[in-house]
Amino acid sequence: GAELVGPGAGNPGVGDVRAAINSTGGAVAVWQQSDTAEFILAASIWDGAQWSSAMQISGSAGYSAYEPRVGIADSGDILIVWRQSDGYRDRIWARQRIGGVWGNEQVIDQNQDSVAALQLAMNGAGKAMVLWRMTPPQGSSTPAQIQARRWNGSSWEAVREIAPDNGDTPLAPQVAMDVAGDAYASWEQGGRLYAAHFNRNLGVAAECSGSTVTVQNRLYQAGERILCRATTQLTTAGSVSVESGATVYYQGPALRLTPGFAVKAGGHLHATP
Repeated sequence: GAELVGPGAGNPGVGDVRAAINSTGGAVAVWQQSDTAEFILAASIWDGAQWSSAMQISGSAGYSAYEPRVGIADSGDILIVWRQSDGYRDRIWARQRIGGVWGNEQVIDQNQDSVAALQLAMNGAGKAMVLWRMTPPQGSSTPAQIQARRWNGSSWEAVREIAPDNGDTPLAPQVAMDVAGDAYASWEQGGRLYAAHFNRNLGVAAECSGSTVTVQNRLYQAGERILCRATTQLTTAGSVSVESGATVYYQGPALRLTPGFAVKAGGHLHATP
């Protein structure tokens, strides 16, 4: 039968409940609850026999926490991410339990603009991908973007932008991760469905593939590692730039780089058949 996990009678109500389970029967639940001045996040862990006492996950920033997402590895390691203001804009926060020990809260986005539409995928080996939409201030000329950051099991990798810069706002991002550690993201943009594949072996996001591929008006930024693969021909169009600190892999039997293509100092392009 059901049992009480969250706050008991007389305590604040709960909302936005999320849960995750691993292959060994361990589980974790996380929820939002009122703490007089703000909304905090709390969590309880199922060890296979009983639920632990609830513990507070968020709170040090002094602002309400929203949109909790949670994953649990087969080892029992836990990752919780959420959206919370820093006083200026919404940020992506994370807290992990590794080897039975909870770490501190940390911000994992790039501190560019407000974030929303947070998603998390985690596999049994403890690798994870966090996905969100970066939303610029109203009136800004900067386009909205889908950003992703991967936990490789021991550290956070660089934030990557994966949505095409075509003037349309990306919406409703989703992410999944397979047992090998490859991640797959999808979203709606301009009435079309887009998808990107993160290849664990190259450590890159595969954002385009097909028989004939055109990369148009793309700015590869520092920290991005991007793969584009064509079976017939890969062509660039408009302004395509590999900035310092970015790494791009173009794969295909025929590669056509138009005059608007540039590799800046410190940028890396690898072109292979």
